[in-house]
Amino acid sequence: MRLQILCFNIHKGYSLYNQKYVLHQLREALHSLEPDVVLLQEIKGQHPKEHLESDDGSLSSQFEYLADELWPHYAYGRNSVHLDGDHGNAILSKFPIYKSYNLDISTNPIEKRGLLHATVELPDGKDLHLLTTHLNLHERGRAKQMRKIAEYMGAHIDDNAAVVLAGDFNDWRENICQMLERRMGLYDMHHTLNGARAKTYPNFRPLLRLDRIYVSGLTPCCVKVLDDEPWCEMSDHLALWGEVAYGATEA
Repeated sequence: MRLQILCFNIHKGYSLYNQKYVLHQLREALHSLEPDVVLLQEIKGQHPKEHLESDDGSLSSQFEYLADELWPHYAYGRNSVHLDGDHGNAILSKFPIYKSYNLDISTNPIEKRGLLHATVELPDGKDLHLLTTHLNLHERGRAKQMRKIAEYMGAHIDDNAAVVLAGDFNDWRENICQMLERRMGLYDMHHTLNGARAKTYPNFRPLLRLDRIYVSGLTPCCVKVLDDEPWCEMSDHLALWGEVAYGATEA
């Protein structure tokens, strides 16, 4: 069986330099692809000044608005709280989420960061662990965060489990790759299939390899950076899309 994954730092619903609010266009773009799971960073939760109306007329958060009816199951990890509301990471899923947890991995009072972990039940009855994060801008903080993530995953996820860890790692020098790939048993889909990590930032001329989809217990089939319209106008980052095989098709 196949599973489609999309990972995207949505920049709180704004285009590059906050020039335009593009959340409505982003929902249309997501619905046109219909991936099975969506892992989002820099997404708003409750914001009194932002009124989003779902198709049924009810008001919703950004992640609820994007999920709509296509992804009936979702989890949100609130990381940063301010006067106008909050923002963090979110996971949207077509499959039931029966457990979720948001781990605080902040290393300083300015950069509030988290690791959102959702466990879903796949159609074959097996569990899939979905994790998304957005790491610090400073390298020392990222190293501390990765150690904390490794400890958490080691304590809560079996070695042979199916795992997706995706997000904005801010690791342009690629210094945390060894910990992820050797110590945690994960591998970068884009590097595995294309021989290099994906360039995703900035969106108009991607030079930095910040965003990644890591997997374990799954077979990577294809992966690509969504750099064409309308995706190149949706954020300051570019989105990553991938497909993996699981279950009987892995052999």
